[in-house]
Amino acid sequence: MTLTAEALMLTGRLQRVSAAFMPGHITAICGPNGAGKSSLLHALAGLLSPASGTVRLDGAPLAQMRARERARRIGFLPQSAEVAWDVPVRSLVALGRMPHGDRSSPPVDAALAAMDLQHVAQRRVLTLSGGERARVLLARVLAGEPRWILADEPLAALDLAHQAAMLRHFRTSAAAGTGVVLVLHDLAAAMNHADRVLVLTQGAVAADGSPDHALDAAVIKRVWNVDAQWIGDTGARALVTMGRGGSS
Repeated sequence: MTLTAEALMLTGRLQRVSAAFMPGHITAICGPNGAGKSSLLHALAGLLSPASGTVRLDGAPLAQMRARERARRIGFLPQSAEVAWDVPVRSLVALGRMPHGDRSSPPVDAALAAMDLQHVAQRRVLTLSGGERARVLLARVLAGEPRWILADEPLAALDLAHQAAMLRHFRTSAAAGTGVVLVLHDLAAAMNHADRVLVLTQGAVAADGSPDHALDAAVIKRVWNVDAQWIGDTGARALVTMGRGGSS
């Protein structure tokens, strides 16, 4: 089961981006503001139609797939944690079962437990903090038991403990065979937790490969114009920046 982007173009956002994403792996999409990261993720989820190029799921064009079938296989977590309806947490999480035509309790209970939300399951969503709402929205994705999780800045509203817990859950999902694709601004999180990093700049692929390769000092200097170096051991590395680089 693969998810592929073939020469995707979105006017002003993506320039013939091609990439193949594999199940059982965590892929981080990184890049400066405006690089096209969210646009690529939306296209992979079938939420944006490219001007040209194709997104394929298991070799079949995503655009030709029925919306319900696509929703069963791809779970999408948007960047915003806004919620339109002030419903109980459990009810919102159960909406993740809609593509399956049921509100089966075991997957909903498992999703609530995975995001440490059992104690607020009966509370109204709009009474929660922004970080709690972000976890509720991911629980809704997990309740649908998708084979792909596409998440746009999933760590942004979370404290350190819940960031760590969410990253552990993404790893658990990948270990079970789920494909995980994350848009991340936190390069240290990408370095320490991703199996692969795709770096975009100005709508094009600037680097693609292992975190050590795609986020080395030369790539960071070229893409972000920042002099930096990595310190620490594998899996626990920190990025030390030394200011913006000069022109060369």
